[in-house]
Amino acid sequence: MNILGLDINKSEDICKDLNILLCNFHVYYYNLKYSYWNIKGENYFDLYKIFDNLYKQVDKDIDIIATRILMLEGSVLKIFQEYTKFSSLPIYNENTHKSIIDLVNLIISCIKILLRLERLLLIKSDNFKDEGTNHIISRLIYKKEKNIWILNRWLLR
Repeated sequence: MNILGLDINKSEDICKDLNILLCNFHVYYYNLKYSYWNIKGENYFDLYKIFDNLYKQVDKDIDIIATRILMLEGSVLKIFQEYTKFSSLPIYNENTHKSIIDLVNLIISCIKILLRLERLLLIKSDNFKDEGTNHIISRLIYKKEKNIWILNRWLLR
């Protein structure tokens, strides 16, 4: 048992998945920042507010995920090359993501992948009776669902 009273082997397995999620969050943050910096045109103010809120939220979420890994007595991946190696998210490319619609679709595709990873982790942490991780992941899922809804509503305007 670890200091939280959870099985050490199960906690190591959760930490592995949390580190993969953390890597994806770092790439998501990168994509949000570059999208935020490249917003132009008549929709600037609407998307500026949305992306500003998103990247500030993701910055806090990164800290929450990393702290949970440490609470489970795991090690946090710390090198950007590791983040991109273990991430399954597309990465912002100014040649590919030229229009505002491209930027919004990039963020939506990132959210969809993150949701899939979070839902899989939620099932595993629930099976392991890891309520702390469940609580964190459930909140992340809710925020992503709300964000994807907001971005889709923006696309339908």
